[in-house]
Amino acid sequence: MLSEENADQKETLKPLVNLSALKDCTLRFGDKSASILDVSFIRLVTTPIEGMTFEMGASIEAEFCMERLRFKAMVELKAQGDKYLRFGFTKLAPSGVSHLRSFLSPKKVGESLLEDARSGDVRHYHGLKECEIWFEPGGITLFTFLDDPTGDSQILLRLLEPRGPIRVGRVLRADYMGLKGLDAEVPVSPLSERDSYVTLSECRDIVTNMRPATQVEYDLKQKLLRAISDSLYSTSHRVELHVAKPVRATQLPLEN
Repeated sequence: MLSEENADQKETLKPLVNLSALKDCTLRFGDKSASILDVSFIRLVTTPIEGMTFEMGASIEAEFCMERLRFKAMVELKAQGDKYLRFGFTKLAPSGVSHLRSFLSPKKVGESLLEDARSGDVRHYHGLKECEIWFEPGGITLFTFLDDPTGDSQILLRLLEPRGPIRVGRVLRADYMGLKGLDAEVPVSPLSERDSYVTLSECRDIVTNMRPATQVEYDLKQKLLRAISDSLYSTSHRVELHVAKPVRATQLPLEN
């Protein structure tokens, strides 16, 4: 999937997410502040802070100002470029996790989705909460987001056929980052019936709030909404909890 090195290179070129979703969000270090460019439970990307330098790996307290939410956390610099700083969390109190989870609502995540990579027919969209959509128009679609505050695992949905059933479950983030194709095998932990319903409801709300700018994006949105709704409301319980074996290999544009 996307290596940290490649991610850093991409961050210097264009927005990681739709910045309208972060227009009132800043990170403050005393009287210095920076605009937030991307945020999840495991990383934070900001603009550079004029007149302030950071030691790589050193932990420092920062104040998050995200619309009406205010909370503090300990962060450390992981990488930097001319146009960005990337931090990781070293300490985030339960109250901070609660505030961050509140901000990263399905509505906010959906509004933040933005295309950031393309290779042949394969397109990639990225949004807040490490939300990603990989898809081939008329083919396989993979939809995932991080819901685990520890960053160890995440939700994965896969649609192998345009009108086929959704396969949904939880994968280790390390396994997800090692995927070599949209249909490659990956160990998936099934969800309970209740968790599947809650997860699919959240996915539906994320996709509902996606803002398509092209016909391809509109078609993707409608395809996902139709598949998720069919799974949510089907009386035959069409949600499948296991990922099928690969049908064919599809090379993703970026690999580790």
